[in-house]
Amino acid sequence: MNNTITNLSRVQTAASVQKGMSRFCRPVIGIFLGLAITSLSPDREVPMMVVVFSSLPLLFRSGFSWPPEAFPSWLRAISWFVPTTAGIDDLLRINQIGARWQHVASDWLVLCDLICLYFPLACWSEASLRRRYTESSVQFT
Repeated sequence: MNNTITNLSRVQTAASVQKGMSRFCRPVIGIFLGLAITSLSPDREVPMMVVVFSSLPLLFRSGFSWPPEAFPSWLRAISWFVPTTAGIDDLLRINQIGARWQHVASDWLVLCDLICLYFPLACWSEASLRRRYTESSVQFT
């Protein structure tokens, strides 16, 4: 009896950790990716248009509505640089199949790797934007 209670509490703890990481990782990756995309254009509106026009193809590419095996291998490789691929894959497995942490650990590692990739890009982007706006304000005064 005591062993059953211990195993149940471990499962509940793992589920709560998984939900907590889910609530943390996805928004953080989105913020860092948005900041990194912002540095690619001098205008503020262009990155928003890029996100709006690329969101539907990225949703299809994530495997949510179309099987990933139907896409060419080069497109599958590129899609892992977007957090929707790993995020939607693990959410589908958790919600539909009842997968546990061990089954979606590879997707979580991909999401953590994306945080490590996009964080320096976001910092560089923010620094370059601050320099750009500082230089432009100095020129007008």
